[in-house]
Amino acid sequence: MRTVWQTGNIWNIAFIIGLAAFIFGATFSIYQYSNRKMCTERAEGAITTGTQFGLPYPILNYTVNGVEYSKPFSGSESTAGMQNVTVIYNPSNPKNFYISEDKSNNMILGIAFLIGGIVFMLIGFGAYLGLFPQHRR
Repeated sequence: MRTVWQTGNIWNIAFIIGLAAFIFGATFSIYQYSNRKMCTERAEGAITTGTQFGLPYPILNYTVNGVEYSKPFSGSESTAGMQNVTVIYNPSNPKNFYISEDKSNNMILGIAFLIGGIVFMLIGFGAYLGLFPQHRR
């Protein structure tokens, strides 16, 4: 009796999970890379504290060409406790930005999904080829 892993069809669970992870990782990595390339202008920003529903949360405020932008801020541990930051923004869309002091590397997440996706696709392909025989007692 064949299991779901050995259906004789390449579209088994491991291959589908791997393909989904690979697509997510590729999309995420490309977005992070292009965002860094498009953001070329600098502005000084300030992280303040606002409240919503009685709970405090950080807010990033920065000004570009006389227009003030205020966005909820969720930085990494490298920006914890900072009040003044440098905002690197896209000149054609100032809402698209990153913080130069933020040392978290989101590319690692994308690359991890890419590698994990490849591994799962290889496992799925191996199951398709019958490289993982089941032993029953």
